[in-house]
Amino acid sequence: MIPEICQKCNNKMFGSIDCCTSPFQNYPGFLITLSDVNRIIKNTEFKIEDFAKIIKVEGEDLKDDNDNYFKDLGFNNNFLYLTGQEKCPFRRQKGCIIYEHRPMMCRLFPFWFKKNKNGEFEIIVEWGSDAKSENCLICKKYYKSEDVEFLLSLIKETKESMMKNIIQFNEEIKLHKKIKYELEKKGMNKVIRENF
Repeated sequence: MIPEICQKCNNKMFGSIDCCTSPFQNYPGFLITLSDVNRIIKNTEFKIEDFAKIIKVEGEDLKDDNDNYFKDLGFNNNFLYLTGQEKCPFRRQKGCIIYEHRPMMCRLFPFWFKKNKNGEFEIIVEWGSDAKSENCLICKKYYKSEDVEFLLSLIKETKESMMKNIIQFNEEIKLHKKIKYELEKKGMNKVIRENF
């Protein structure tokens, strides 16, 4: 079920939802993994061609040094994208139509993770001092808060459930890294059939 704070966001005009808006200007869409694609086609009536495609990214857009996952998802400057002209294709007037099966990136937003000195994952609040400019209601309203448990409760998550998401996301990235080069030879449908 969509959290209450997100439902309030969903009641805004359709174009204003930050987490459903592509962060990429030259290549609108959302980075996804093969596991995300598999989860959507196995649990909904959508076909791969309805929502996913491979896009060749060039120039400055390749210099995303903020997240290793960006490099992990790419293969020969190609990336698997959830398509959409700046807006997620699953975003409708009443909210996300695949909420229970949404990509892992969506499950983590607006949180992220890092590894501590012991190599264990930690949940982090990454928005910093410019969060007021973001459209996410959590970032806007509580951007000074570092109470991770409280902030997670706003999206109906606990530290334990979010940590489970983070671990799953990292496992899915590992699998994606292992088989992503097969996409060039076999195509998405065949890669999904053979690996999931």
